Amino acid sequence: MENTDRAFDIISYIVDNGFKPGDKLPSIRTLATQMQCSPSEVRSGLITCAALGIVQTHARAGSFLSQIDNKRVESLFSLLVKFGMDYSSPVIMDIYQLKTMLDAELFPLAAKYRTPEEVIELRQILDRQEAAIDDARRFIELDEAFHLKVAVISRNNLAPILLGTLHAMLRENRLNNPEGAQSRPFVLKDHRALFDAIVEQDSEHITELARMHSQRRIRELSAMART
Repeated sequence: MENTDRAFDIISYIVDNGFKPGDKLPSIRTLATQMQCSPSEVRSGLITCAALGIVQTHARAGSFLSQIDNKRVESLFSLLVKFGMDYSSPVIMDIYQLKTMLDAELFPLAAKYRTPEEVIELRQILDRQEAAIDDARRFIELDEAFHLKVAVISRNNLAPILLGTLHAMLRENRLNNPEGAQSRPFVLKDHRALFDAIVEQDSEHITELARMHSQRRIRELSAMART
């Protein structure tokens, strides 16, 4: 699992630091320091990412972020799940943790860059989600649409691809969650608060709102694991 664990860490690092296709990644030693692991672990993670086309590694020149498409990203996350693990709590928790990091970065960017037209589109998504509060599948579909729209507004071309893949991996778990109906009013409340912060371009406040919202499911999973 070492190489797959570090592939997760490398993807998180890429997203967290806003790398774009063609950007050079830090050295293995620097990545090891940032990720608090050994250089050999980083090297293993880079080999996995390179094999899937996520990065390109050149002798002496270093590693560079590839032009990433949906197929490559989906292949990476599928591989991570299949490595001896099904949709158990550890994997799901890891995915939600990655989504939390993404949201904490994307919502402030959306608050910064949103246009009046995009604000209207977000409001329409929220109105439709509120109307679908008793339809689990439709509610989740619109929940994903809200977050994906925020990713698009962030102006990071990689963000919608990564977020869409995470949504696809979490969807079955969310649909099978018996407590989901109880959570929907709180999800809507969070979305409205996030929307208001985007409208007001409150980049500072929205970071904490986004983190708390994304961690809601993590708290639910942790509570379920204790019962």
